[in-house]
Amino acid sequence: MDQVPGGRQVTFDHLPALVYTGQVVSEVLRMYALSILMRRTEQEIDLGPVRLRPGDEVMFSPLALHADPRSWDHPDLFDPDRWATDRVRSLPPGVFIPFGGGNRECVGHLFARAEVVVGPATIFARWRLEPAGPVRVRYTTIACPRGMPMTVRPRD
Repeated sequence: MDQVPGGRQVTFDHLPALVYTGQVVSEVLRMYALSILMRRTEQEIDLGPVRLRPGDEVMFSPLALHADPRSWDHPDLFDPDRWATDRVRSLPPGVFIPFGGGNRECVGHLFARAEVVVGPATIFARWRLEPAGPVRVRYTTIACPRGMPMTVRPRD
């Protein structure tokens, strides 16, 4: 925060330089993903031992996918460094779908991603936030923090 905006207002132009902030955002999206998505099959397909017919409904969990130890080392650990470029390249396709995937990916995912990096960067450039108590998470279709007591201080 001291180097990229350098005390100036954070803008979308800063995005390429906010590498670590982007890594933190990716890790938050991995750990607190949607709990359930649904899709409808368009053609007959075998999914493991199950044959699906056109029109069958399939439910799956991005949250479970993002916590699968076959794809993620220490999936319960908050580790923004797992998003360093060399580590990301080794991930199998489709194991990280915070905004859905394929032709069903959220049309606004690039804007949402940019917004969720610029927002915290704007806040943390001026303020230091420290947890003032435990964070409780409630899972519905998304993970929602339930009360997040914080102490807010100006940055020196």
